[in-house]
Amino acid sequence: MAVRFVAWCLAAALGFAAVAKLTDRAGTRRSFEELDLRSAAALSVIVPFGELLAAVGLVVAPAAGAAFALLLMIAFTVVVVRVVRSGAAVACACFGALSRRRSRLGWGSVVRNVAMAVGALWVFLDPPSPPLWRG
Repeated sequence: MAVRFVAWCLAAALGFAAVAKLTDRAGTRRSFEELDLRSAAALSVIVPFGELLAAVGLVVAPAAGAAFALLLMIAFTVVVVRVVRSGAAVACACFGALSRRRSRLGWGSVVRNVAMAVGALWVFLDPPSPPLWRG
């Protein structure tokens, strides 16, 4: 039962993050540029669609969705750790414009990402059955 809750929470967080980024593509692109990511324009589309894919996957095929969510969280965490270690003051745009106005990337962002990665690993190792969409 608890793994179902974790899967729903991950799906909701990733879905919300995706929609927030897609509704502010220009802001998402600027945020990726601040992170000094190559191909920021392309990533401003690819990342939110990846998050959306993981969110849907968690609901429809929990193990596959969790595996993809875990890969996303690892990639996000690597980027955040690089930024935090550099000392750069970069706004958190993890949840689009909503988070960009409120916080900067820091060790708290790393802890959040690691917690989400652990949740994704749990769902991957012990996927809910039946899938979430079947209740």
